[in-house]
Amino acid sequence: MGLEESSGNRFEQKLFWCCVAGRHHGLLFFLQPCRGVANIGSDYVAKSPPDGYTLLMGSPANVVNVSLFVKLPYDILKDLAPIVLMGTSANILVVHPSLPVKSVAELIAFAKTRLGQLTYASSGNASSNHLSGELFRS
Repeated sequence: MGLEESSGNRFEQKLFWCCVAGRHHGLLFFLQPCRGVANIGSDYVAKSPPDGYTLLMGSPANVVNVSLFVKLPYDILKDLAPIVLMGTSANILVVHPSLPVKSVAELIAFAKTRLGQLTYASSGNASSNHLSGELFRS
């Protein structure tokens, strides 16, 4: 579960309870999850009327994609505006306990003796931890 998904679920739960408690001020809320497709969801929101009724739960992919795609159908700086920080996350480096390393320096030394034999996992292409892994690998 990515940051935007877990934050979105918490937001959805709070929104549900506000509506149940009658604090929705006559507004109709329609939540449409569009998980895993940052460009499609961002483009949809960017092309929606700028009336404040269509919101995007962004992720690091929204920022990363600007450098990965030659042409996006929207301009993230001109077509979208941030309104609130929903949360933060960190990338962490962990190894299996069976690996005989206790520090990053030891991991680098270990990897250099086994070129091409170690692998890493991430949450998906272009995710911040994928790009961090590629940067570390280089």
